[in-house]
Amino acid sequence: MRGGQIALAGNYTGVPDLDEDGKAEPADRTVDPSLETDLAILILSGEDGRPQRAWTAPGPGNDVASSVAFLPGEPALVATGSIQITADFTGDGQTGEGWVVCENRGDVFFAQYRLPERVTEARPEPREITLEASFAEREERPVSDLIWSGITATEVDIYRKGVLIATVANDGTYTDIMERGQVPRPLEYRVCAAGTGTCSATVGATP
Repeated sequence: MRGGQIALAGNYTGVPDLDEDGKAEPADRTVDPSLETDLAILILSGEDGRPQRAWTAPGPGNDVASSVAFLPGEPALVATGSIQITADFTGDGQTGEGWVVCENRGDVFFAQYRLPERVTEARPEPREITLEASFAEREERPVSDLIWSGITATEVDIYRKGVLIATVANDGTYTDIMERGQVPRPLEYRVCAAGTGTCSATVGATP
């Protein structure tokens, strides 16, 4: 810890939106937990623990940062750990700071991360979760098409009339297929980041 900042090191699986700003770092992809893990470095606010900055080092294999420390008198920190193949730690495609080429699996790395000039600025407010729902008769079946945005979790819980009906991948859309004669009235939906209370407002779909 230094001043109002805390540095953490470790590894992760899943979507690498570690600072929860709605953008993956450094590439828009998902780590398959059955295949590999990627290392991660986080800077947290010392006041409220919120993520302020995140670094990752994607690549094949099981990668991990084991320790991290601030450099005295410099806007930077250093990290050590083990990684496989090649890693561009800053995600900029350049062979500058933090670039490590590993020749053998499990190689040790020592990398330096430059802190952004405004790393202490406040984290953006969470994005509003929006939801649209429309009802239709399709192939003699009643269906509701849901479209949402603002959720950064990998999975989304779908609620109909307050009851959880499905947990799906967060691709922004879902079609609720119902049986004829079993459409509740009013027909209402809500979507949440899976397993949390971070949800959209309840919206209606008119049969």
